[in-house]
Amino acid sequence: MQTLGVANQTPQSDSRLKNIFWPTIRNATDVDTLGSQGYWICAIVSVLGALSAAATGHPIAGFFLLLYIYLGGVGVRQHSLYAAAAVFVMNALKNEIR
Repeated sequence: MQTLGVANQTPQSDSRLKNIFWPTIRNATDVDTLGSQGYWICAIVSVLGALSAAATGHPIAGFFLLLYIYLGGVGVRQHSLYAAAAVFVMNALKNEIR
């Protein structure tokens, strides 16, 4: 369809790493893709943080960390600016305290 010029989709030329760290936003679909990527990044970080906390002997703190960051990721997926800011600030504070 693309060779006939009938499809209105353009191929994505950027790499996955560039899209995660330096996204290009051209339309609403790009914003939705960013929300989806933010959700998955929060999900992965929450699981890794919970496993790390459990390995150091803090399983309850790890559970609450998993819950907080994962639900923050759900908020990011729903395009909530408050959820994105809250997860960012809490993560920055957590890293500063260590």
